[in-house]
Amino acid sequence: MKTIETLVFAACFFGATAALAQSNGSVLNSDVQPFRISDHVNRATQQSVAGEQSLLSQNSITVAEGERPLSEFAVAQVVEPLGDVARRLKQEHEGVKKASTVWAKQ
Repeated sequence: MKTIETLVFAACFFGATAALAQSNGSVLNSDVQPFRISDHVNRATQQSVAGEQSLLSQNSITVAEGERPLSEFAVAQVVEPLGDVARRLKQEHEGVKKASTVWAKQ
């Protein structure tokens, strides 16, 4: 009996909380406020082009120690063509023992 009372109390508590949340607690104004996008005046004005900037580093010396390119570690994989796989599976299937009894629906 105690658990039913607890469940009823919890349901009433959550219901009251939800009702209060929907009414905004009478704190907020319920008038419609339109969405206004702020102006960005400098976005569409014509401006001079910025000066050139090099994307290359300013140093002419490049040193790399102990690093090897990934291509040196790549292992060439031999992939069997799909047609060869199909032929091999077909040959294996032909050699498998067939069912001695065939049930047909009448």
